[in-house]
Amino acid sequence: MGIVGVLGSLSRASFFHPPYWINWFHFGLGTFVFSTGVWGNRKWYAGVTLVAAIMGTTLGLAGLLLGPLAATRFNVPELADPSDHTAHLVVGLLALWVNRPGFDGDSDYWELASKAWAGC
Repeated sequence: MGIVGVLGSLSRASFFHPPYWINWFHFGLGTFVFSTGVWGNRKWYAGVTLVAAIMGTTLGLAGLLLGPLAATRFNVPELADPSDHTAHLVVGLLALWVNRPGFDGDSDYWELASKAWAGC
């Protein structure tokens, strides 16, 4: 929806008005994560989801904590708007929650995730 400009008509919040390249980045990343979940093996899925969870949670927390300071320092007022940072934090935490041990009957998720990282 962001690629075709529909999101911009919903609100003035910075979450709905990212730079154009961000929409394509999120579309590509989402397609990759989805494809891995559908057609990849469990080891790849655990590793990819763990990376997405770490990225989302880190960006969200850093943005919420440092966004207002960075907005002033770099003269980018959009960084002070918490909507985008909150969205990244929620997505990161959801990725952790969905892959918690036992969610899909796989009680050794963290073992799979560590093997995925060891294979990189």
